[in-house]
Amino acid sequence: MVDFGEVDRLKGALDGHRPLRPEVARNLREALVLDWTYHSNAIEGNSLSLIETKVVLEGITVGGKSMREHLEAVNHRAAIHLVEDMARQEEPLSEWQIRSIHGVILARIMDEHAGVYRDVEVRISGAKHLPPNPMQVPA
Repeated sequence: MVDFGEVDRLKGALDGHRPLRPEVARNLREALVLDWTYHSNAIEGNSLSLIETKVVLEGITVGGKSMREHLEAVNHRAAIHLVEDMARQEEPLSEWQIRSIHGVILARIMDEHAGVYRDVEVRISGAKHLPPNPMQVPA
């Protein structure tokens, strides 16, 4: 359970350091992108460790890891950058934007599915939630 009092206290402490120096803001952003990429990919079964993910994002390949795992990390970071660019435009989120993000995530991994609605039933292992059937996905 989230302790919102603690969140407020931490936010207050952070606000006390504003404005952040550019290098501090850059380092925080890079750490966020790394953590977000690692955890998102780990949920999907990617076996890269946090340190390996960092190395891959620096442009170095990790021995014993598949090309797919490398691309999942690189593509996830590219998708974050795309979302940031879209947010700067201050436009309402559109179907085209969502499909573009999906296209970036699957680029060079499953090009035939990138930016395309799924046409098969799926299940989430270990979850009670049942995703919508393929006919309902576009809606």
